[in-house]
Amino acid sequence: MDPWQLDLMSVESATSIIRVWEPALVPALLRTQAYARAVDDVRRPDLSPEAREQRASLLMERQKRLRDRNTRLWALMSAAALNTEVGGTKVTNDQRLALRAAAERADVALQIHPLNGPLHAMTGMPTVTLYRVDVPEIPDHVVREGTLPGTADVSDALNTVTAYHVLLDHACVIAPHPDKSKEALLS
Repeated sequence: MDPWQLDLMSVESATSIIRVWEPALVPALLRTQAYARAVDDVRRPDLSPEAREQRASLLMERQKRLRDRNTRLWALMSAAALNTEVGGTKVTNDQRLALRAAAERADVALQIHPLNGPLHAMTGMPTVTLYRVDVPEIPDHVVREGTLPGTADVSDALNTVTAYHVLLDHACVIAPHPDKSKEALLS
C-alpha cells in the first residue's frame, strides 16, 4: 500500500459509506485482482512484480473486510473505464462481469457517467474518495489522488470534506441512476 493508504486504514475501518469518483478506470474497491495487478503493471513500474502482486492481494482483503463490515460503496465512474482495455481482453471482460455482479449487491451503488453525458462537477478531477465515518472521534476524510503514482492529498478539514461531498452530490445527480448503469454494463 502507498503510505497515504496505510494512514487511512483506521479511518476505513470505521467508515460506514465510501463514495468515490473515478475518471478513467474501474474504482479500486470494485477491481478484480487481475485488473488491479494490470493497472499497477502500467502505473507502478517502480514496484517489483512481487510488490504489485502483494498490493493486488491486499486490495482483495480490503474489499472482503469492507463487505464483511457492511460498508456501503457508492461509486461514480466514467464510461471511459468500460471502453479501456486493461490487462488484455480476458482481464477486461472478467472485470466487466465483476462490475455487473457488484452492481447487483445491496451494499453497492454504481453510477456510470456516459461518454456523451453533460459536464458535471467532477469532470477533469482525479480520483476522489470520501470516507463517511460514524465514529464521533474520527472525522470524515477526503482523498484526492495525485498525478504522480502513489501520491494523494488527504484531508479531514470540515470545509474540504464538505466541498467534495457537495461536488459528489452534484455529479451523482447528473449521472444516470444505478439501474441505468446496470443496463450499460449489459451492453
